[in-house]
Amino acid sequence: MKGLHLLLVLLLGMQVLGPVTAGIVTITSPSPGNPDALWPGWNVIAMPGIPLDPNPPSVFGELPIDNVLCRWSNLDQSWKFYDPWSPQEFGNVLLTDGYYYYYQPGGPTQISYSGLNDADTMDVWVSLPKTGWHLIGNPFNHSYQWPGTKLTDGNVTVSLETAARTPGYEWLDSIGWWWEASSQSLKTIGLEDDFPDTTQMEHWHGYWVQTRVDKIAMIFQQ
Repeated sequence: MKGLHLLLVLLLGMQVLGPVTAGIVTITSPSPGNPDALWPGWNVIAMPGIPLDPNPPSVFGELPIDNVLCRWSNLDQSWKFYDPWSPQEFGNVLLTDGYYYYYQPGGPTQISYSGLNDADTMDVWVSLPKTGWHLIGNPFNHSYQWPGTKLTDGNVTVSLETAARTPGYEWLDSIGWWWEASSQSLKTIGLEDDFPDTTQMEHWHGYWVQTRVDKIAMIFQQ
Protein backbone atom coordinates (compact mmCIF):
# COMPACT_ATOMS: atom_id res chain seq x y z
CA MET A 1 0.00 0.00 0.00
CA LYS A 2 2.87 2.38 0.80
CA GLY A 3 4.35 1.84 -2.64
CA LEU A 4 1.01 2.47 -4.32
CA HIS A 5 0.56 5.83 -2.58
CA LEU A 6 4.10 6.95 -3.34
CA LEU A 7 3.77 5.90 -6.98
CA LEU A 8 0.51 7.85 -7.26
CA VAL A 9 2.11 11.02 -5.91
CA LEU A 10 5.10 10.69 -8.22
CA LEU A 11 3.01 10.02 -11.30
CA LEU A 12 0.66 12.89 -10.63
CA GLY A 13 3.60 15.19 -9.98
CA MET A 14 5.25 14.33 -13.28
CA GLN A 15 2.35 14.28 -15.68
CA VAL A 16 -1.39 14.15 -16.11
CA LEU A 17 -2.43 10.76 -17.39
CA GLY A 18 -5.16 10.70 -20.01
CA PRO A 19 -7.93 13.25 -20.63
CA VAL A 20 -8.26 14.42 -17.04
CA THR A 21 -10.35 17.57 -16.67
CA ALA A 22 -12.02 17.32 -13.24
CA GLY A 23 -10.33 19.48 -10.64
CA ILE A 24 -8.34 21.61 -13.11
CA VAL A 25 -8.03 25.15 -11.78
CA THR A 26 -5.76 28.16 -12.05
CA ILE A 27 -3.48 28.12 -9.03
CA THR A 28 -2.08 31.53 -8.12
CA SER A 29 0.22 32.52 -5.28
CA PRO A 30 -0.93 35.23 -2.85
CA SER A 31 -0.71 38.85 -3.91
CA PRO A 32 2.20 41.07 -2.80
CA GLY A 33 2.12 42.04 0.86
CA ASN A 34 0.50 38.79 2.00
CA PRO A 35 2.74 36.84 4.45
CA ASP A 36 2.63 33.85 2.06
CA ALA A 37 3.44 35.90 -1.06
CA LEU A 38 6.79 36.22 -2.82
CA TRP A 39 9.00 38.73 -1.01
CA PRO A 40 12.20 40.43 -2.19
CA GLY A 41 15.12 38.13 -1.52
CA TRP A 42 15.00 34.41 -0.84
CA ASN A 43 11.72 32.53 -0.55
CA VAL A 44 11.24 28.85 0.38
CA ILE A 45 8.11 27.77 -1.43
CA ALA A 46 6.02 24.76 -2.42
CA MET A 47 3.24 24.24 -4.95
CA PRO A 48 -0.20 23.59 -3.43
CA GLY A 49 -1.42 21.68 -6.47
CA ILE A 50 -0.22 19.39 -9.24
CA PRO A 51 0.91 21.40 -12.30
CA LEU A 52 -0.58 20.21 -15.58
CA ASP A 53 2.76 21.06 -17.18
CA PRO A 54 5.44 20.56 -14.49
CA ASN A 55 8.23 22.04 -16.62
CA PRO A 56 9.66 24.87 -14.43
CA PRO A 57 9.35 27.64 -17.10
CA SER A 58 5.70 26.71 -17.53
CA VAL A 59 4.95 26.82 -13.80
CA PHE A 60 6.81 30.08 -13.14
CA GLY A 61 5.69 31.79 -16.36
CA GLU A 62 7.37 35.14 -16.88
CA LEU A 63 9.19 35.04 -13.55
CA PRO A 64 12.94 34.57 -14.16
CA ILE A 65 14.20 31.23 -12.83
CA ASP A 66 17.65 30.73 -14.38
CA ASN A 67 20.07 30.07 -11.50
CA VAL A 68 17.68 31.65 -8.95
CA LEU A 69 15.44 28.59 -8.55
CA CYS A 70 16.87 25.59 -6.75
CA ARG A 71 15.76 22.43 -5.01
CA TRP A 72 17.33 20.07 -2.53
CA SER A 73 17.63 16.48 -3.75
CA ASN A 74 16.37 14.40 -0.84
CA LEU A 75 17.75 11.30 -2.52
CA ASP A 76 21.38 12.32 -2.91
CA GLN A 77 21.43 15.18 -0.36
CA SER A 78 22.61 17.88 -2.75
CA TRP A 79 21.48 21.17 -4.32
CA LYS A 80 20.09 21.35 -7.88
CA PHE A 81 19.85 24.80 -9.50
CA TYR A 82 17.69 25.35 -12.55
CA ASP A 83 19.96 25.84 -15.57
CA PRO A 84 18.26 26.25 -18.99
CA TRP A 85 21.24 24.51 -20.60
CA SER A 86 20.77 21.36 -18.51
CA PRO A 87 17.16 21.40 -17.25
CA GLN A 88 17.17 17.64 -16.72
CA GLU A 89 19.44 18.13 -13.69
CA PHE A 90 16.67 20.09 -11.97
CA GLY A 91 13.72 18.05 -13.21
CA ASN A 92 10.04 18.89 -12.93
CA VAL A 93 8.19 20.95 -10.34
CA LEU A 94 6.53 18.35 -8.12
CA LEU A 95 3.88 18.27 -5.44
CA THR A 96 5.40 17.85 -1.92
CA ASP A 97 8.81 19.29 -2.90
CA GLY A 98 10.13 22.54 -1.44
CA TYR A 99 12.06 25.08 -3.52
CA TYR A 100 14.33 28.05 -2.91
CA TYR A 101 13.51 31.01 -5.13
CA TYR A 102 15.26 34.39 -5.19
CA TYR A 103 12.68 37.04 -6.07
CA GLN A 104 13.74 40.38 -7.52
CA PRO A 105 10.93 42.96 -7.83
CA GLY A 106 10.36 44.75 -11.08
CA GLY A 107 8.42 42.20 -13.10
CA PRO A 108 5.65 39.67 -12.45
CA THR A 109 4.73 39.40 -8.78
CA GLN A 110 2.90 36.06 -8.59
CA ILE A 111 3.23 32.43 -9.63
CA SER A 112 0.23 31.24 -11.63
CA TYR A 113 -0.29 27.92 -13.41
CA SER A 114 -2.97 25.45 -14.43
CA GLY A 115 -3.10 22.48 -12.11
CA LEU A 116 -5.06 19.85 -10.27
CA ASN A 117 -6.22 20.56 -6.76
CA ASP A 118 -7.14 16.91 -6.14
CA ALA A 119 -4.53 16.76 -3.37
CA ASP A 120 -7.02 18.66 -1.20
CA THR A 121 -9.28 15.59 -1.22
CA MET A 122 -6.77 12.82 -0.53
CA ASP A 123 -4.02 11.81 1.87
CA VAL A 124 -0.57 12.63 0.54
CA TRP A 125 2.55 10.56 1.17
CA VAL A 126 6.01 12.15 1.09
CA SER A 127 9.03 9.90 0.73
CA LEU A 128 12.01 10.61 3.04
CA PRO A 129 14.52 8.22 1.46
CA LYS A 130 17.77 9.03 3.23
CA THR A 131 19.04 9.85 6.70
CA GLY A 132 19.66 13.59 6.70
CA TRP A 133 17.84 16.72 5.58
CA HIS A 134 14.72 16.85 3.40
CA LEU A 135 13.06 19.93 1.91
CA ILE A 136 9.35 19.20 1.61
CA GLY A 137 6.26 21.28 0.90
CA ASN A 138 2.75 21.59 2.22
CA PRO A 139 0.81 19.82 -0.58
CA PHE A 140 -2.52 21.44 0.27
CA ASN A 141 -4.04 24.78 -0.67
CA HIS A 142 -4.72 25.44 3.00
CA SER A 143 -2.84 25.32 6.28
CA TYR A 144 -2.08 21.98 7.95
CA GLN A 145 -1.34 21.14 11.58
CA TRP A 146 2.19 19.73 11.89
CA PRO A 147 1.34 17.56 14.96
CA GLY A 148 -1.27 15.70 12.88
CA THR A 149 1.37 14.27 10.52
CA LYS A 150 1.87 10.49 10.50
CA LEU A 151 5.07 8.56 9.77
CA THR A 152 5.48 5.06 8.32
CA ASP A 153 8.31 2.69 7.51
CA GLY A 154 6.03 0.51 5.39
CA ASN A 155 5.26 -1.84 8.27
CA VAL A 156 3.90 0.40 11.00
CA THR A 157 2.32 3.86 10.98
CA VAL A 158 2.71 6.13 14.00
CA SER A 159 2.15 9.73 15.03
CA LEU A 160 4.84 12.35 14.58
CA GLU A 161 5.32 12.48 18.34
CA THR A 162 5.86 8.71 18.54
CA ALA A 163 8.19 8.69 15.54
CA ALA A 164 10.30 11.47 17.04
CA ARG A 165 10.41 10.58 20.73
CA THR A 166 9.58 6.95 21.46
CA PRO A 167 12.55 4.64 22.14
CA GLY A 168 12.86 2.16 19.31
CA TYR A 169 11.60 4.73 16.80
CA GLU A 170 13.33 8.13 16.94
CA TRP A 171 13.03 8.34 13.16
CA LEU A 172 13.22 12.13 12.89
CA ASP A 173 13.36 15.42 14.75
CA SER A 174 9.93 16.73 15.76
CA ILE A 175 11.11 20.28 15.02
CA GLY A 176 11.21 21.44 11.40
CA TRP A 177 12.45 24.71 9.92
CA TRP A 178 10.92 27.24 7.55
CA TRP A 179 11.85 30.59 6.07
CA GLU A 180 9.82 33.70 6.82
CA ALA A 181 10.36 35.60 3.58
CA SER A 182 8.87 38.86 4.83
CA SER A 183 11.61 39.16 7.48
CA GLN A 184 14.21 37.00 5.68
CA SER A 185 14.65 34.89 8.81
CA LEU A 186 14.61 31.23 9.84
CA LYS A 187 11.71 29.99 11.97
CA THR A 188 10.72 26.72 13.63
CA ILE A 189 7.69 24.47 13.38
CA GLY A 190 7.05 21.65 15.84
CA LEU A 191 4.90 20.07 18.51
CA GLU A 192 3.38 22.31 21.18
CA ASP A 193 5.95 21.36 23.82
CA ASP A 194 8.81 22.07 21.42
CA PHE A 195 7.83 25.74 21.90
CA PRO A 196 8.21 26.43 18.17
CA ASP A 197 7.35 29.62 16.32
CA THR A 198 4.30 27.77 14.95
CA THR A 199 2.65 24.35 14.84
CA GLN A 200 0.95 25.10 11.53
CA MET A 201 2.26 24.47 8.00
CA GLU A 202 1.13 27.18 5.61
CA HIS A 203 0.27 26.74 1.95
CA TRP A 204 2.91 27.88 -0.55
CA HIS A 205 5.65 27.17 2.05
CA GLY A 206 8.51 24.68 2.09
CA TYR A 207 9.89 23.06 5.27
CA TRP A 208 13.15 21.41 6.30
CA VAL A 209 12.87 18.05 8.06
CA GLN A 210 15.79 16.08 9.53
CA THR A 211 15.55 12.28 9.58
CA ARG A 212 17.66 9.79 11.52
CA VAL A 213 16.83 6.66 9.49
CA ASP A 214 16.43 5.70 5.83
CA LYS A 215 13.26 4.82 3.94
CA ILE A 216 10.38 6.35 5.83
CA ALA A 217 7.47 8.49 4.64
CA MET A 218 5.36 11.31 6.05
CA ILE A 219 1.61 11.09 5.61
CA PHE A 220 -0.47 14.25 5.45
CA GLN A 221 -4.03 13.19 6.19
CA GLN A 222 -7.20 14.98 5.13
